[in-house]
Amino acid sequence: MDALVVSPLLQVVFDKLALVITRKSTTRGDYEKEMQKLQDRLPIIQAVIEDAEERQHGDKKIKIWLQKLKDVAYDAEDLLDMIHARVLSKQVLESDRFTYSPSYDTGILGKGKLLAEEFGELMNRKVRLASHVVESVPNYFINLRKLRDIRERLDDIAKEMGEFQLKEVLMSRLPETGNREGRETGPHIVESEVCGRKEDVEKVVKMLLESNTDLLAMSVAGNEFLTAGKTEQQGTLAQSHSLPKVCDFFTTTRHAFVDCNSSSSLIHKALYRAKGLRTLNLLSLGDASEKAIRNLISSFKYLRILNLSGFGIKILHKSVGDLTYLRYLDLSNTPIEKLPASICNLQLQTLDLSSCYNLQKLPKRTRIMTSLRHLKIKNCARLARLPGFIGRLRNLQSLPIFIAGKTREDGIFQLPELQNLRGELEIKHLENVERWHIPRTYVLSEDLPGTIHKSCLENMQLNSLGLSWGDADEHKLSGNMRGPRSQTGHHSVEIARILLHSTLKPNSRIKKLFVNGYPGTEFPNWMNAAALCNLIQLELANCTNCEILPTLGELPLLKVLRIQGMDSVVNIGKEFFGGMRAFPSLNEFSLKDFPKLETWSTNLVEAFTCLNKLTIINCPVLITMPWFPSLQHVEIRNCHPVMLRSVEQLRSISTLIIGNFPELLYIPKALIENNLPLLSLTISSCPKLRSLPANVGQLQNLKFLKIGWFQELHSLPHGLTNLTSLESLEIIECPNLVSLPEESLEGLSSLRSLSIENCHSLASLSSRMQHATALERLTIMYCSNLVSLPNGLQHLSALKSLSILSCTGLASLPEGLQFITTLQNLEIHDCPEVMELPAWVENLVSLRSLTISDCQNIKSLPEGLQRLRALQHLSIRGCPELEERCQRGNGVDWQKISHTPYIYVGSSTLQQRRDTASSSSTS
Repeated sequence: MDALVVSPLLQVVFDKLALVITRKSTTRGDYEKEMQKLQDRLPIIQAVIEDAEERQHGDKKIKIWLQKLKDVAYDAEDLLDMIHARVLSKQVLESDRFTYSPSYDTGILGKGKLLAEEFGELMNRKVRLASHVVESVPNYFINLRKLRDIRERLDDIAKEMGEFQLKEVLMSRLPETGNREGRETGPHIVESEVCGRKEDVEKVVKMLLESNTDLLAMSVAGNEFLTAGKTEQQGTLAQSHSLPKVCDFFTTTRHAFVDCNSSSSLIHKALYRAKGLRTLNLLSLGDASEKAIRNLISSFKYLRILNLSGFGIKILHKSVGDLTYLRYLDLSNTPIEKLPASICNLQLQTLDLSSCYNLQKLPKRTRIMTSLRHLKIKNCARLARLPGFIGRLRNLQSLPIFIAGKTREDGIFQLPELQNLRGELEIKHLENVERWHIPRTYVLSEDLPGTIHKSCLENMQLNSLGLSWGDADEHKLSGNMRGPRSQTGHHSVEIARILLHSTLKPNSRIKKLFVNGYPGTEFPNWMNAAALCNLIQLELANCTNCEILPTLGELPLLKVLRIQGMDSVVNIGKEFFGGMRAFPSLNEFSLKDFPKLETWSTNLVEAFTCLNKLTIINCPVLITMPWFPSLQHVEIRNCHPVMLRSVEQLRSISTLIIGNFPELLYIPKALIENNLPLLSLTISSCPKLRSLPANVGQLQNLKFLKIGWFQELHSLPHGLTNLTSLESLEIIECPNLVSLPEESLEGLSSLRSLSIENCHSLASLSSRMQHATALERLTIMYCSNLVSLPNGLQHLSALKSLSILSCTGLASLPEGLQFITTLQNLEIHDCPEVMELPAWVENLVSLRSLTISDCQNIKSLPEGLQRLRALQHLSIRGCPELEERCQRGNGVDWQKISHTPYIYVGSSTLQQRRDTASSSSTS
């Protein structure tokens, strides 16, 4: 039986009571008297609570006493939170004001419109304040009665404890409330499993009903069992739907983690009994109606944490504003388009809107949510601006995205007010900033003589900073797409220079820095070892007017450097490296899109001593690069062919990627000979390359080989048979490749994955494929001339997955396939000449997934399919006659597949376990 732990809850109540009293949350005498009595009574109980918790195991009366105390403590916390929330709300309404601040292009009409908006907002504020005062009169008497009731109950509990002769124990005090506020509070998922043995059901129910903990995790498995996990220390509990007495347990539940993948009425009925619920974490619901969410919200008015992440909701009902106690709201990964204005009435501390891809704006009055500590709006691609006066949220600690607007109320002028920001910050659309948006304090003295300069970011504890001109959402340095071009007008360039050189200079704590679209001609002087002594990762993108790269070689801790889109850089020389020992910690370096870069040289003996990975892409006139003593991963794409001469001098490469060389006629032999330990080799998009190097067979350590997009490649080298360590071979888009060498696959004893795609001239596979006995995955796609698979497939004793896609000439599956008892996945797509699924498919006893799509001539299923008891997933699409025969219930072939748990026929999904359970429960 679980022990009751009450002491931490009492400490929370004590701290909140002290907060209400010290902040003068109420000045009414009756309130103060009752609260003072509570404050006097709590320490007396706290002094003996530890002894009570120890003795509860041997004394049932003490345990009942503790439960009473816990119930009172919860009610007290609810009331104190209510009082404090109403006081905060009143203070916000009194202090909130709409500040007139015209944008730079506002004319007379525009000013008149803004003044009208200011007047309307002022009147709305007065109405809200008046309403608050009117509502507070009855609330005062209601809350006073509740306060007296709690105090009287606590008095009774204090009297009861005298008969237990509890000992006073000096308790270690929990951290103060102020220390806890800085910590993000979020739901912690308690995992549960399904317990399905019938003989355990009564035992499980007994455990569930006797346990006194208030943390519950529920999930539904096929609509047959309710799984409840109680505390992190306990095991999994399960309950059959036929035992509804479990529902009574839910009335004391405070925290629920619920998997709602079921329409089970029991789950909903039981859950709605938990009126005092504080944490509601709903998992895997998928699409949910507005009504369903509204019902949830209206049923649990004491919620502190509500997690709706991943729901298919587009609209959040305005009733969410009635959740007075709510502090954590997670709407991440939902298609929600806007938030109700009522959400601003809450004293939220965390609002998670991450990856809300349809979210277009935040409520206008977000500025009054002064309790917010975490406003997560990362990956909200359609969010074009922030609400006005975001700077009033001075408690904000997390704001990953700041969108610079065109007016003072939503522009960069708001940024200096957010000095508590920490962690990650990206400032976007800096092209919107006008000179008058920037406070004089944050401009270099050389630009404004007589001013004392400091940065907007000076006191922020940021470890990651992004500065973007233009829209960087569609462009990241890890991709190959060029980013947006920045503005180049003199006015824009001058403002950008002020921003980057002074206003937005990061402090020395910064570890990651990203600059995109900067239109200036030179980088700031602070990009040096003194100012960026802790920098680990730096990304510079699309700074198209800069002719010289900053001196980065002296940054002592820099490990990742990515530079892209430098259209004006012609030379990388000593100014980039700095001192005699350059880039001492650099591990990864990427150069992309340098159309004019001609030379890259250094005379330093010690440079790039730790460099492991080098990527050079779209540098068409660069013909040489420095020496890299420890380089292991090299990727060269769309560069001058002469660049490969520099690569062939390297001796330590384990991964080599060569691609997009339109004029390349051959791969230098030395490239292979000097790097025999090579583990991975990719060669692609070399249209004039007729063959692979003959010495490729010397790479006896090679594990991965990928070749693709070779228009002139007719055959593969015979040396492939020597690649005894090769585990994966991919051949893609080689339209003139006629066949695979007979002996090439014979020696590939370690090959586990073979993929052949878009080789339209390939008529057959090697008959010696049977020797690749380690093969686990075989994929053949878009090989229109392939008429058959080789005999001897039965020797592929390790094969687990076979996919045949769009092989329009293939007439049948090979007979030898029936003997591969290890096969788990079989997929056949767009093979119009395949007339049937052979009867011997029943021999594939390990088959778990079968997919048949766009094979119009397969019109029925074999009888033996019903004997495949391991089959879990069956998908039939684009086969009209077969789909008709597999219709649920009345289809001719339905009985052959009805045992399969998950069936997809056409556009419908039939999940058999749930349907079966549902029908059995109603019968």
